[in-house]
Amino acid sequence: MSQSGRKFAGVFVLMGIVVAWAVGATAIHDALLADAPGWLLIGYYAVAGLGWFLPAAVAIRWMLAPPAEKRPAKTELG
Repeated sequence: MSQSGRKFAGVFVLMGIVVAWAVGATAIHDALLADAPGWLLIGYYAVAGLGWFLPAAVAIRWMLAPPAEKRPAKTELG
């Protein structure tokens, strides 16, 4: 896949990651933390708010990778 094709697909992948993460974080809150004290909710949403970054970073790295024909060939040392 060309880099422009990966970028186009990556936009939808990133939107899916963010939406799925938000729905999942909200579902966990509703199921487990609905009556939790405020200090716990602040901590939970701080972690949940930053957690989407790791899967998004993997998707962005994939989007920005050079096409296969421009990657350097792997050589075996030995």
